[in-house]
Amino acid sequence: MAHGAFNGATNKTIYIRVTPNETPVFRETSVAGNIITSYSTTRNESATPGEITKIYFSDAESDTITIHSSSIPGNHFSVARTGSYISLRQVTGSLDYETTSSYSFSISASDEHYQNGDVDSIVGLPITITVQDNLTPTINDQSISGVNENSSDGTNAGSITATDSEGNALTFTTFTLAGLKIDGSDVALSTYGGTSQATDPHEDAFQMSEFHGEEKEITISSSLNEN
Repeated sequence: MAHGAFNGATNKTIYIRVTPNETPVFRETSVAGNIITSYSTTRNESATPGEITKIYFSDAESDTITIHSSSIPGNHFSVARTGSYISLRQVTGSLDYETTSSYSFSISASDEHYQNGDVDSIVGLPITITVQDNLTPTINDQSISGVNENSSDGTNAGSITATDSEGNALTFTTFTLAGLKIDGSDVALSTYGGTSQATDPHEDAFQMSEFHGEEKEITISSSLNEN
C-alpha cells in the first residue's frame, strides 16, 4: 500500500432544521407598532362618513399578505387595503342607535403559505363598532323682558338660547303657552280664553297692563333627535 493512501468509509449525520412559518400580525399606528388582536371603537350616531382608523399589518418573513373581510351589516362601513395598512371607514351618514347599536365583523391577514394548507399562516382581527345615542339638547328656564304694554306688533322680545353637548345643529320646533302670572301668582289659562289667545299679547284678554308674565314651553331638537 502506498504511503498516504486512504481506503476507508465514514458516516456523517446531517440535520435539517425546519423553521416554522410565522403568522402575520396586525399592529396599531405603524408596521412597527404594538401588536393587536382585536379592535373596538365608538361612533356617535351623528358621525359623518370618513376614515375611522388605519390598521397596519406585517410579516416577519416579508411574505406576501392577502387581506379578507367578513360581511359588514348594512354595508355602513368598509375596509380597504392601501400598502401596509387597512383603512377602516364609515360610509354612511345615517347611523341610527335605535336601529343598530353595535356592528361586529372581522378582517383576516394570510401569507402565501396559507394557500398550501398551512393553517398557521392566517390571523383574524375581530372589529366592534358601538354606536352612541345622540344626546338630547339642553334648554334652561329663561326670562325675556324685551317688550312692554306699549310695544308694537313684531317687536323682538329677546333671544332664547339652547345648547347641544355634541355640537349638532339645533331647531326650535314648538312654542306652547305654559302659564300666566299676575304679580307673581299663577293664573288659570282657561280663565282668559285658553292657550290659543295667549300667543298674542295684544289681544284684549291679555293686555300687558294686566299680565306681568307669560310662561312658554319650548321644544327643541338637534339634527339627530326626533323629540
